[in-house]
This record gives sequence, C-alpha cells and structure tokens, in this order.
Amino acid sequence: MKRLLRAGQTLLRDPDAFDFVYIPDHHDAQIQELAFLLQGAGPRNAVLRGPPGTGKTTTVRRAFSELTGEFIPVYVNCRQNQTLLAVYRCIAKDLLGYASPSRHLDDTREAIAARLGEKDARLLVCLDDANYLIAAGTYNLLLYQLLRLYEGWEEVRGAVVFAVTSDLALNLYAEADASVRSVFRPAEVTFLPYTKAEIRDILADRVRYGPSFPCEGSFEKNSNRMAAGIPAALVIEFG
Repeated sequence: MKRLLRAGQTLLRDPDAFDFVYIPDHHDAQIQELAFLLQGAGPRNAVLRGPPGTGKTTTVRRAFSELTGEFIPVYVNCRQNQTLLAVYRCIAKDLLGYASPSRHLDDTREAIAARLGEKDARLLVCLDDANYLIAAGTYNLLLYQLLRLYEGWEEVRGAVVFAVTSDLALNLYAEADASVRSVFRPAEVTFLPYTKAEIRDILADRVRYGPSFPCEGSFEKNSNRMAAGIPAALVIEFG
C-alpha cells in the first residue's frame, strides 16, 4: 500500500484543535468571571455547576494556564482521588514536581506547606467532580483543612478552592458543615448546554482547523444532523 504521508505530517491544519482538552471560544464569560474572583486581597472560592460536556473542566484548565502572580494552581480529579491522602498526594506532586515519598498524611501536608512558604504563593485547587468526595466522606474535612491552611503554618495563606460538579441536584455549599461554610462562601459559576448556534460555530472551527484537503458538503451535512437533534458526537465525513 502506498504511503501518503511522510513522517511527522498530518492531515490536520491544527491538530491541537482536536485535542480532548481543547476549549471552543464560547466560555470567555466564565473565564473572565473566574479571573475576577481571584483579584484583590480577598480572592473568592467558586462552585462550577453544569451538565456533563458543557466545558467546566477545560475552562478551569484554561483559566489556570493564564494565571500569573501569587497563585499555584493544582487540578485534582476526585473520581480518581477520593481519600484525604490521595488528594494531598496529588497536590504535592504538582507542587514538588514528583510524587511525595511519604505515605503519611501529615508528612505530605508538611511538604505542601513548606513549598508554598518557599514560593510565597497561595494554593489554588480545582476539585473536579467534588461530589465524589461527599460520597467518600472526605468533603468537609478536606475543605476545612485547605481553607484554613494558615492555621497550621503561619507563613502559608489559606487555599482557594474551585469545586466542580455535574450533579445539578446537588448543592455543594449546602453539603458543607457550618464551620466550612463560614470560610467557603463560594460564588457560583454556571455552565449551560451549548446552543445549536454555538455547536454550529464549533463545527465550523473544526472544519477551519481540520483537514488540509477539500471536504465540500461535509460541514453542511453534519450541521443539518445537529439541527435535527443528532447527538453531539458527530463524525466529519470527508469526500
């Protein structure tokens, strides 16, 4: 079979636009809101709520990538990390650049505090799928410890927490104990499902950044399917 591409070549003009974590340009308002919450002397915590597939995780990642200054952002997948030790080891790995050699919670927290003190930085933690922490029974204690981090180490400021959930029936603020709510007080950032017009724009971007050869008719064909209510997992047809 004849080889059509040389090594390193791609059929796509911009492969990054097809990456799983690529963010369509439809969440500027939420990114600006998250950035605003981190301004000033008293940065605010946040709860990000919306159905699955509405861009919550990728928006947080983009907001984190644009941060400068006092914050060290850390992303924690709470589906995979539900115990206190698992969450703290995930935080420590990001801060230290390697997995904490200790399996003891106190040692891991000490290493985190020491690194924050060295950098004179504030910890910013995204707890993605935070509802899994509630089921695991670790939600309240973890929030309490993170938000009051300064109580154990004088040189360390309290962390800022972005808690993310796709469970629309769950109120993450109400699930917190009174002692946690007194310091949590999150702003709520809402993510709505993409409208048909937004989906059409996203598909148009995929065509613009996609195949480096003509594919007449494929965009209109898939756009019509979308308008008819076909699920968003569309396959672009070439030819």
